[in-house]
Amino acid sequence: MTFRTEVFRQAYLLREETNRPFSECLVVSWKLYRLRKKLEAGIVTFSYRKLDGSIRRARGTLKDTGYIPKGKEISLKVINYFDIDAKEYRSFRISNLIRVYTS
Repeated sequence: MTFRTEVFRQAYLLREETNRPFSECLVVSWKLYRLRKKLEAGIVTFSYRKLDGSIRRARGTLKDTGYIPKGKEISLKVINYFDIDAKEYRSFRISNLIRVYTS
């Protein structure tokens, strides 16, 4: 799957889940794509809304973690990452991303 295909599929998933306009979902989808690339390159600080409604500010990475997703395909509905502070893998729904902080 090309990166553009991934971004547009994720935007359609966001639209189905949130009923927001597609243009807004596409903007969020590009943010998610850039977040995944930053996670693969090093440590990133970002925040998202947890399922209980609270906001979590996380520091995570996917670089040199040896992460192998279960199943055949990577889900476009969640972002998986290794939490630097908790020292374990975590994930969050794509619709719950709030912000990616710059270093």
